[in-house]
Amino acid sequence: MTHRNITLEAYPPQTQQPSRGRFVALALALTLAATGCGGGGGSGGTMPSVPAAPNPAPVIAGCRLLYPSASQPTQAGAVDPLLAAQWHLQPADPLAGTMGLGATLAWARAQGRGVRVAVIDGPVETLHSDLSPNAVPGGSFDYRLGSATAPLPCTSREAHGTAVAGILAAARSNGLAGAGVAPLASVVAYNAIEAGARAELTLQRIANALGRDTANQVYNLSWGSDDDGALHPADANVAAAIAQGMRQGRGGLGSVYVVASGNGGCQTVDGRADADPLDPTRCQFRDMTGFDGHLNLPGTFTACAVDRQGRLPVWGEEGENLLVCGLSGDGAQGITTLAPGNGTRADFGGASAAAPMVSGVIALILEARPTLSWRDIRLILAETARENQPDDPSWAATALDRWPAQWLGGQPVRKRFSRRFGFGVVDAAAAVERALTFQPSIGAAVGPGTAIRSCEKTRSPGITLSDPGNTLFWQSDTLRFDGSDPADTDCPDRIEWVEVMFSATHPYAADLQIELISPDGRVSRLADSRVCGGVGKGGASGGPDRCGAYAGWRFLANRHLGESLRGDSGQGNWTLRVADAVVGDIGTWQSWTLRFSGR
Repeated sequence: MTHRNITLEAYPPQTQQPSRGRFVALALALTLAATGCGGGGGSGGTMPSVPAAPNPAPVIAGCRLLYPSASQPTQAGAVDPLLAAQWHLQPADPLAGTMGLGATLAWARAQGRGVRVAVIDGPVETLHSDLSPNAVPGGSFDYRLGSATAPLPCTSREAHGTAVAGILAAARSNGLAGAGVAPLASVVAYNAIEAGARAELTLQRIANALGRDTANQVYNLSWGSDDDGALHPADANVAAAIAQGMRQGRGGLGSVYVVASGNGGCQTVDGRADADPLDPTRCQFRDMTGFDGHLNLPGTFTACAVDRQGRLPVWGEEGENLLVCGLSGDGAQGITTLAPGNGTRADFGGASAAAPMVSGVIALILEARPTLSWRDIRLILAETARENQPDDPSWAATALDRWPAQWLGGQPVRKRFSRRFGFGVVDAAAAVERALTFQPSIGAAVGPGTAIRSCEKTRSPGITLSDPGNTLFWQSDTLRFDGSDPADTDCPDRIEWVEVMFSATHPYAADLQIELISPDGRVSRLADSRVCGGVGKGGASGGPDRCGAYAGWRFLANRHLGESLRGDSGQGNWTLRVADAVVGDIGTWQSWTLRFSGR
């Protein structure tokens, strides 16, 4: 197992590119203040602050930030002065080639009223005048103080959590700042992530926060493991808390967990993540979302990020476990949101910004149709996502029909999936409209009545993985799901997600490329060859391999949503193929398990 940190997934454009391998990166530099307060803020590029109310008072002795004893007066129905700068809330403009969530269109039908979202992050200024109307009294928890109080920042640099919460649920039409995607959603905040804290303590706090209050319906998790190309297994307690929430949350309908994809898509040869976004040739390797075990947990909604033009930023990670994308800054124009000190900022970005946009759209969906299960919501997001950069070669057709239905030559037009963009950019207006008329097809039934059907098979091929010659030398193994095996009776008719548990011995696991091929020829690229930990084989000075080991490693693939296990041919042959892409070492492919879940 590799060393694991939990870091926040944001960066300020125009300063430095994101990294989550060290808390001191991110220029939301997560550093400890002299007072002992944890970190997580943003520097530079803030917009004029909203004036603070009089009579400020410290919340924690020694903290630098002071908080007003009363909220700033608001003007009901007044125009939010920064709403025009929040381009991400506007509809997409196909003629201009720009993306947008369409939240302003969705607000006519839903604004998140009655939906409670938990932000598990660093400190959050829940007393901010534009956030406090939606903060649940007594609902938050401060892990620094160990009490059910507002988890407030101690310094202006602890800005990450406030920015995330502002994107999600800043209040609307009060004459202050801007608005959140779900401006009437209820918010609680848990500062489980503290700069400098041991990874074990952070994970304990996260697991505790995930199970702290069953009233929470949606969880926003704008953090992830180190972006270093290594395998980072999911924490067992975090995984157990998410699994329990899927089964029991929302009265059996299931809680919803949105996780940021990561910012490790561009790593220079020495492991730095500071490549010039205008010079992607400096990128020596790309981390992938499939190497973060938390993103491979069934039930997590992995949110990718694209810029205003729908392009994958240079730091964006690819992966088959992506579901839908939110939006991020593009190096010139960031996301406008809230900042500590009752202020605002216009420079937020990274996958941290994309995740709360997806969480906010889910809050809109749940106001419109509160009886939807988490599986219904997942399907609605996939069906209604807007395809960005349609000429990108990573797009490929799936078995999922488009919504609204489209026909060509008497055949339904299928949704496409991309390992760069998932099913596309989340569309708030379309998702709310779909939710209002949704009837289950391949997802769960509306309500808790339909159980997940699952089946799996395992093979132990024991295949030697030889070094490549002039071309890759693929080794393949096949599992059949054609209905002839009695075990096939437990299989779903239609797939919702696929898991591959892969085991191989190899001196440098990052040499391996892994692909899953369905009976209908759809290919999920689970792993590319890469460099781990910023160093080559043997470490920087002949040390141990920093990649981790493929020992029952779980990959999750969303590409096969809606697909039949048997395929159009009915033969049901699913093939995994593996290649050693780098000369110098050989290994052995020990075993693999293929698990299908669906309805």
